Parts: sequence; C-alpha cells; structure tokens
Amino acid sequence: MSQEYELPLLTQTFTSAPVSRVLRLFSAVTPADVVAFVRALRDKQCASDPLPTWLLKKRVGIIAPFLCQLFNWSLEHGSVL
Repeated sequence: MSQEYELPLLTQTFTSAPVSRVLRLFSAVTPADVVAFVRALRDKQCASDPLPTWLLKKRVGIIAPFLCQLFNWSLEHGSVL
C-alpha cells in the first residue's frame, strides 16, 4: 500500500543561471563556518543516513577542516569531487 505525501511549498524561488556563467568571486568557507552550519542543523535524519546528525554535531570539529577544504575546492574549481 503506497502513501502519498504532500510536499511543503517553497518560500524562496531560484532562477537557473545560464550554463556559460562562472562563479568568479566567493568568500572562502572557514572551519568555524562549517562548525556553525553543522551545529545549526535540525536533529533529524532518515534511516538510510550513514552518519546520524547527533554524531556529526558531536564530532564536527574533527572533520571541519576536511569539509572546509572540500567545499572551497569545489567552489574554486566549479565541480564536486
């Protein structure tokens, strides 16, 4: 038996950028930014999440430098590793 879920309405709308657009200027993410963003996450996850939110929040200081490098590299190079 399938269930139907009503999706919440988005309060923000986004416009797609043309494919030719390049991100040339951005503020680098710092480890402190990563820690603040992670700690602001809601305490919920789905059963398929490999890392529970509570554990990520508890140990974010350990992985923040790596995530910071990953995010900044992705922004700088325009791709995801």
